[in-house]
Amino acid sequence: MVWITWLVVVVLSLVSIIWLATAYHRLRKPLGLIKPAVITSDDTTSKEAGGVQKHEATRDYCLKVVQRLWQLGFSVRANVQYRNQTFTHVAKRTAFEIEKFGFTRTFFILSEFDRLDVVTLRSYSKTCFKYALRRGRIPLPWGLCHNTFCYSVALAYGVDSAVAHAVRNVAPPRHWRAAEILVIYDLATKQLYYLEKTPLWGALYWDHFRNNIVEVLSP
Repeated sequence: MVWITWLVVVVLSLVSIIWLATAYHRLRKPLGLIKPAVITSDDTTSKEAGGVQKHEATRDYCLKVVQRLWQLGFSVRANVQYRNQTFTHVAKRTAFEIEKFGFTRTFFILSEFDRLDVVTLRSYSKTCFKYALRRGRIPLPWGLCHNTFCYSVALAYGVDSAVAHAVRNVAPPRHWRAAEILVIYDLATKQLYYLEKTPLWGALYWDHFRNNIVEVLSP
């Protein structure tokens, strides 16, 4: 009889061990899935929120600028392809201006950047200027009674202090009866950066350029 009692105890013990092991396995599996699922969801939501905020800031700013340009007599096109560059907006106006001794073609070209550095900015300004020279040229000898002024506007969400300093202090390349005017608009701080010094070459025009920047591109 004793051996039967011991046999029952052993069987019950084995059953208890198997039941506990099964219950532990069932509880452990879902707990292992919960933690990464929550973290992934939060991280994705944060990135999506940041992207939406940046998109809305760009959209709202461009809408204000385009409306001002229309009121000033500019024609405006969106998503313009030129070489390897996509311009968000291109605005153009041709007018006869006595104070500039002839016809003036003025361009405002806006593009959005994920991040900016000085080399990228100079290359962008050069590309915009070449585009302006090749679009709708006036049928007169180059430099005779006509000018081309190109405002190259880079939009970025956050601007490095070194980049801002370069734009404020370094004069653009020299051109005959033409000008590259480089501008940055920081979507995060709603601040404009442009040349604050007056270069000797084209000195008569730079107050006018800065006034145009404030009038058209202020948030």
